[in-house]
Amino acid sequence: MDNIFNYIENYGGSRFYEKEFNSIDALILAQLSYIPFDGIVKPSLRSAVTTDIASSIFFKNADFSSVIWKNDPKLLVALAKSRRFKDIRISGYINEIDKDNAKQFSAVVFEIRKNLRFIAFRGTDHSFAGWEEDFTLYSRSVLPSQKQALSYFEKAAGLLNGDFIIGGHSKGGNLALYVYEHIHRQFKSRIKSVYNFDGPSLNKEIVSEKVKVFVPQSSVFGIMLNQGENYSIVKSRGASFIQHDITNWEIKNDDFVYAARRSGTSRYIERALNDFVDSLNQKQRKDFINALFKVFSDTEKADFDEVLKNPAVIVQSFFRQNKRKRSVILNTFGKVIRSAGINIFRQN
Repeated sequence: MDNIFNYIENYGGSRFYEKEFNSIDALILAQLSYIPFDGIVKPSLRSAVTTDIASSIFFKNADFSSVIWKNDPKLLVALAKSRRFKDIRISGYINEIDKDNAKQFSAVVFEIRKNLRFIAFRGTDHSFAGWEEDFTLYSRSVLPSQKQALSYFEKAAGLLNGDFIIGGHSKGGNLALYVYEHIHRQFKSRIKSVYNFDGPSLNKEIVSEKVKVFVPQSSVFGIMLNQGENYSIVKSRGASFIQHDITNWEIKNDDFVYAARRSGTSRYIERALNDFVDSLNQKQRKDFINALFKVFSDTEKADFDEVLKNPAVIVQSFFRQNKRKRSVILNTFGKVIRSAGINIFRQN
């Protein structure tokens, strides 16, 4: 079955005035926001480079250490060669990590055509701050990156003319939802569509024809905090976490291939996660997150990539923690195991 690369091959010859922007284009640009454009695309919303120029500079520098998804360089090459994407103007690139406040935020603007721009919010990277912020979705009402996403859009809408499409993959989709739900109505009318690709919801039902939510069959992240809003289920290759990689999402012609329901594994994980979260009060959630990420930070590794090269450092760091932190972690993981066990016996 085809994927985004086949789509680029089949439709990359059609410019956006010849073939309208669609959900697959949105998915592609959401993924493109993961490219480390540091030193390539300026933070200024008034200064832009085209996709083909950005690709040329990226490969000239030949530094792949900051690449998050392994297929992203391949995606950049394919887009830079296509008539449809190569002249997209890229601007306003921001990439910030704040360890002290557990904030990871990155965004970029893609000018699709005159007076229409796609603002893409990046999902979680490999930093401890990024993953800690994801965990705190269950312990705070507002994330630091959500506030910054709103500020970023307000600035863009104030400086740039025309309409906007906003979206992102993973946490980036959550940020797009937050912006749409909280933006002042003077700007909201300029948002034509909102895309959330397998990202957590806002713990509330969102009802709007503009909001488009897509999850793979075995979604894990996209079902977090879902309170009933409609979403489309995309047939995907691989199992569970592997399906979070959008290159595994199946496409036919210029649309997704849809499934009737999520997999049993996805539904099981959703039930177990909800039961586990419900078993903890707000303070217990916060204490667990703080204790867990103290373990990670005390490994003295820069990010999860480095930790995975030597997992033993996690055990060593755990035993360096005080008795209270160790107890919080062990007791909480005990509840995880109990929730998982209980849900094994529930009918899918």
